[in-house]
Amino acid sequence: TSPGFVNWRPRVALRNYRWGCRTIWKWRLKRVRRGCAWARRFSAADGPCWDLRDGTYALTIGYHAPPPGAPTGVADYADTLLSALRESARANVAIERDAVRADLHVYHLGNNRLHAGIYARAVETPGVVVLHDAVLHHFMLGALSPEQYVDEFVYNYGEWSRHIGEELWRERAGSAVDPRYFRYAILRRVAEAALAVIVHNPGAAAMAREHGARNVH
Repeated sequence: TSPGFVNWRPRVALRNYRWGCRTIWKWRLKRVRRGCAWARRFSAADGPCWDLRDGTYALTIGYHAPPPGAPTGVADYADTLLSALRESARANVAIERDAVRADLHVYHLGNNRLHAGIYARAVETPGVVVLHDAVLHHFMLGALSPEQYVDEFVYNYGEWSRHIGEELWRERAGSAVDPRYFRYAILRRVAEAALAVIVHNPGAAAMAREHGARNVH
């Protein structure tokens, strides 16, 4: 192996994440007034005030992903990225796994039920969503009851689509190969809630926007 590729994963993950975060903060700063109040506007309820301009206050980032060793590639990616972020973060920035309270939360989401708790938290306490799979349909099939699944399908695609959702639930045994399950991403609830969505390719970006994401990188 070439020495230049020995640490490719931390470098690539950190470069992509930094680009997304720079864009997100640039977008935020254009839309809110200076001073501590602008930070609170995008922070968790009753969170501490912080100011990135002079480093006076500590910034806590809640980091939510499947734990290392979990049977999903998202766990490996997120753990590699977390190590790289901690090595490069400023001294007054804390990045905490599964933090209950934080100034900003980052959620790593993939298309399986291992992400159920992370998804619920991302909807309840909006933050930055790193969308590793543009389609969350199979996650919904594994995490929801029949009634919940159909209701979620209707929330995404309208009441007129209820019969489609019911049909897809009945025929879910073939969801791994049936193209219909990849046509409906079922992203709307988390995409609408997110402060920003980070994706890996233009196709995923388009899908996120189609489902209500306003700030996609």
